[in-house]
Amino acid sequence: MYTQALAVNGAKVYICGRTGEKLDTVAKTYSQDIPGSIIPITADITSKQEIQKLYDELEKREGHLDILVNNAGIMSDKTITTEAQTPEEMKKNMFDDDKNSFQDWDDIYRTNVSQCYFMSTCFIPLLAKATQHTHGYSGTIINVSSIS
Repeated sequence: MYTQALAVNGAKVYICGRTGEKLDTVAKTYSQDIPGSIIPITADITSKQEIQKLYDELEKREGHLDILVNNAGIMSDKTITTEAQTPEEMKKNMFDDDKNSFQDWDDIYRTNVSQCYFMSTCFIPLLAKATQHTHGYSGTIINVSSIS
């Protein structure tokens, strides 16, 4: 939604994700007959090395970044029952059940929370250059969250 709104209003929008084919489909579908553009870049933002590669690519292409939208998110494919009549039942549903593991929480946290921190801190220099590029404006970070 952010991608479309920005591109329709004339922005050049880079989108990134792990699956190049999906990114290409999004770019082709939503880039038609709009004043801006949507440009896909494949990157796994749960990796600091991949984030750095993404930064280097955008620095080479643009030299600055006006807006960073952190919108990555995953959720477990395992359903956890959170409603309970007693504290014991809640513990059984949310702790004792094998459907809820440390690895699941680590994966979700790494993608939904850690990536916001690492993307934001990595891109500070490019966001700071936005002010030099467009006087009176500063680089902006928008963090989008899910309920997973």
